[in-house]
Amino acid sequence: MKTGKIFFAACAVLFICLAACSSQTPQVVSNPQSSFDISVIAVLPVECAAGDVEVSHLLKEKLLKELHFKGYPPVSAEIVDGKMNCKTAADGALRRNALTARTAHDQANPDAVMYCSLLENTTSKRLFYAPVTVSLGCELRNTATGETLWTARHRTTCRSFDLFRNRLDMKARGSLETALEEAVTTVLETLPYGPQLRG
Repeated sequence: MKTGKIFFAACAVLFICLAACSSQTPQVVSNPQSSFDISVIAVLPVECAAGDVEVSHLLKEKLLKELHFKGYPPVSAEIVDGKMNCKTAADGALRRNALTARTAHDQANPDAVMYCSLLENTTSKRLFYAPVTVSLGCELRNTATGETLWTARHRTTCRSFDLFRNRLDMKARGSLETALEEAVTTVLETLPYGPQLRG
């Protein structure tokens, strides 16, 4: 009886320790000057590994939501070709200049285009433990000049713990969404406020 209580308490402590997310300080590679006059940002599909189309869509939704909270007006999805699938970073690099130029002539006339890449998306499943690690990198380019205005990266790990494999798999999926949410929020924290919130 006493051994069972000790085992339960140990499992509870281990669960609390492992269920948390850990992350690094966002790495801001290029910070905008004080004269940041970008008002409208178009977000392109997130570049990630082939087959991660669902993750790409989820990340784009989170990016658009966070940009709205930062004071940037929403941009119609028609600005970017809706048929574009999630591409690798190498494919994306080849498309960047063309997309920047093309987006500049769209009816919404965005001032900048945001490119984001899911640099890492790994789930390590162990006996009772499943850490999920994601790393997100974003870059903002001026549509008129192609100049890089801002870039930032963030890496975070969320941990799940359960005694049963099917519940652990379900928790790992939830941890992935939590990690993606944290990565997007932390990266965009370093972006200056949009026109709706500027003083």
